[in-house]
Amino acid sequence: MKICYVNLDGYGLLNEKFKQPYGGAEVALNTDAHELAKDSQFDVHLLVNADEEQTFRKNRLTVWMLKGTQHNTTLGTIATCVRKFWKKLSQINADVYLMRAGAGELYLLTALFCKTNGKKYVQTLGILPQKHAYNGIAKFARWSVAIKTALRMADAIIALSHDQIEQLRPLLRKKTQVIYTGKRLTGRKHPKRKYFLWAGRGRQEKRALFFAQLAEKLADKRFVMIGTMLSNPPKNLQCIKEVPNEQMNKYYSNAIATISMSELEGFSNVYLESWNNGTPVIALEVDTDSAIKKHNLGYHSGTIEQLITDIKKIQHKKVWLRKSQNSSRYVRENHDLKKQIEKYKQLFRELK
Repeated sequence: MKICYVNLDGYGLLNEKFKQPYGGAEVALNTDAHELAKDSQFDVHLLVNADEEQTFRKNRLTVWMLKGTQHNTTLGTIATCVRKFWKKLSQINADVYLMRAGAGELYLLTALFCKTNGKKYVQTLGILPQKHAYNGIAKFARWSVAIKTALRMADAIIALSHDQIEQLRPLLRKKTQVIYTGKRLTGRKHPKRKYFLWAGRGRQEKRALFFAQLAEKLADKRFVMIGTMLSNPPKNLQCIKEVPNEQMNKYYSNAIATISMSELEGFSNVYLESWNNGTPVIALEVDTDSAIKKHNLGYHSGTIEQLITDIKKIQHKKVWLRKSQNSSRYVRENHDLKKQIEKYKQLFRELK
């Protein structure tokens, strides 16, 4: 069975020399594709945006590089991108196309291609469109309509949390199932934890500046920020712009806790990476599926004042150890990659 993961911003995970920003969604799709490819019953393909047109094999995957399909705004370039994107989907000729991250128009284009050519389209939910996440009402309206139309056309929808299902209309819920993001279990344990960590791209909803302000308030503690560079950060805040994905565990496993200032998340990959390394999460706002509260995986603070209090509390040895052990156990029981991929295999077989 031929499966294509449309992971346009994921080429940097395959080639470190290609300096393309990527986030948790791209990491998850790349990880899933590699794990699924271990099963000889599935012929797995990855479609990525790159700086040249090329097709190559890597780790049992067929990678299709498509040049210039992202971040174009003029009508002429958009029309060219649409033709190139459609042509590449046709060349791949998969049975199932799965998409999670990318521009709203490309979700819709992939859904249209599948509907026109008798293919199956699976859409994984990220963050549903929010007005303040887009530069202007017109852009929000365009992407919102595109994404929601693609969802209606999808043969199956994957939610990453139960909270996401509640945001969907009843007709969409009927074809939606929850499959948690899978992780390769690390088992890494570091007794000496050194700093508080923030990781992510500099998108507005991540609120990196809040983390810098937190560091200013707690000048006696160390803070590390990965993925975003700030001008004139506090002396106790180290900013690291780029860290290869395979080296991130080192930073998570040396952190006392990961701090989240985000106001929007699907099911944050940063949370999962932290817990996978036995690192609790202290979240200002987002606690997807109430996982932090239900499983005692850190703190869901709610206010900056409480977050500061929680940072102080988590440094007590017994408190930290209990939350660290809970974090590792939670990922092992709920996000084991092999178990989650088995759910995808079952879905793909049912779609065929």
